[in-house]
Amino acid sequence: MSLFKSFRLGLLHVVAAITLVPITGVLNRLMIFEFGILATVVAVVLVFVTVAAPAVVLFVLALLVLVPPGAVAALGLILIMRRHPLAV
Repeated sequence: MSLFKSFRLGLLHVVAAITLVPITGVLNRLMIFEFGILATVVAVVLVFVTVAAPAVVLFVLALLVLVPPGAVAALGLILIMRRHPLAV
């Protein structure tokens, strides 16, 4: 994978993280103060997305490397990736 494609893939997660900051702040306040859920449980739920992001990247890379090209085309993944402007 080229450096440019790696950079684009990383930017996708940066944009997702920037988008989730205001949403996370509101959910944090609602779940802890309004719904009375423990702060530890709320923190684990909200951090899971950020912690799981590298695993998602590794899964996609393994899928693209390990699966034969004919199988990927049969599943339609190549067509989906080429239609999306942010896909690698």
